[in-house]
Amino acid sequence: MSDTDLATDDDQRPSTRFALVHSPAHVAAADFLPSNTGRAAVVHALIDALAPIVLRSPLRRVAPRLATDDEIREFHSEAFVSRILRGGELGRGKVAGAGVGSGSDGEDVETDEDDEDDEEDAGLAYDCPPFPQLPAYVRTVAGGTLTAARLLCSGQVDAIAHWEGGRHHAHRDEAAGFCYVNDVVLGIIELHTRFDRVLYIDVDVHHCDGVERAFSTTAKVLRVSLHLHEPGFFPGTGARTPADARGKNTSTFNVLLPRGTRTAPFFAAFVAAVAPLVPLARAVVLQCGVDGHLADPLAARAWRRDGAAAAAAVAAGGRVPLMVLGGGGYASATAARVWAACTMVMASGASCVPGWDEWWGRSGVAAVGGEEAGVVLRLVREWMEGMDVPEHDGYLLFGPDFTMEGQKAMDVSVGL
Repeated sequence: MSDTDLATDDDQRPSTRFALVHSPAHVAAADFLPSNTGRAAVVHALIDALAPIVLRSPLRRVAPRLATDDEIREFHSEAFVSRILRGGELGRGKVAGAGVGSGSDGEDVETDEDDEDDEEDAGLAYDCPPFPQLPAYVRTVAGGTLTAARLLCSGQVDAIAHWEGGRHHAHRDEAAGFCYVNDVVLGIIELHTRFDRVLYIDVDVHHCDGVERAFSTTAKVLRVSLHLHEPGFFPGTGARTPADARGKNTSTFNVLLPRGTRTAPFFAAFVAAVAPLVPLARAVVLQCGVDGHLADPLAARAWRRDGAAAAAAVAAGGRVPLMVLGGGGYASATAARVWAACTMVMASGASCVPGWDEWWGRSGVAAVGGEEAGVVLRLVREWMEGMDVPEHDGYLLFGPDFTMEGQKAMDVSVGL
């Protein structure tokens, strides 16, 4: 299937023009990521189980194609692309323990120690170790986000999700923070072929340093990052909103949220920062990392899962072309609950949330703020609290209460 062909279970169409990037091969390749082994399969299994129950019409899925070398080089350097696409050769020295050696013609040749140094220079060590399936993984993640961006550019969808994307730490010539390719940057570059101004919103607990650095010299990408910043916390950037030489704010807006921030303050900060900017954008990209949620092993913040779903609802309600990506999240069942809920919200235009259509018809994104933000959060929370996880192959991962909100699991994880 090409990246412009949308698949449905039958000829029905949902009320909102939404699509989900997905194919079995795509999920299998994404699941090789060492920091998130098996996560994609858990996420899509829950989405598959939930969609027939929640949505009135079939969920549209699009099978992405793999990114080419040239497409990846739109952002990443030639040397870096060549290195990460070597795959199984990475991390394997030809002569273990050798130093600088000489070839048969007397010239110096690269040995194991030289190669390891090059890999470390490219970030392929520590939190981003090389692994045999790396080329397939990189092409899969980049290709999925490029597919999503092209569907938005072509006008075939109004909103699209790619939960295997959102790798916001990778730099032009360096992997970092479990991110081997910056699909976010590649996707925004593609969106710029049609949309002259893109709003990028990042709710991952970590600052989006790779995306920020890539677009630091342009006003065509408005960047909002809501993250934790404290001494010793990765990546150590995003301490404040920078100002240009005239004293005016640049296109970067850093919203610093302290450790332990709960859902209501997070969502209030989100709408305060985002709502005024949505009308200024021609397209919106939302990176929806879930490593700030209560049940995540990091748990640096203390959101409930409804906070992310409410954020997706507000972004989708802006009536601006929207691409939503995944990101951090190291408890697979938590990521699945959040992203499945976000998928249902976007696919239905949030009409799956009782009371949403009536309220949103009176208000809309421009009115979200103050007490109105509390209404949004309450509607989404009541919807998630009242919904059980459907029985499916991964059902046992969602205990002990098997609900979409999963409050008992969160209580146990943080000792409440």
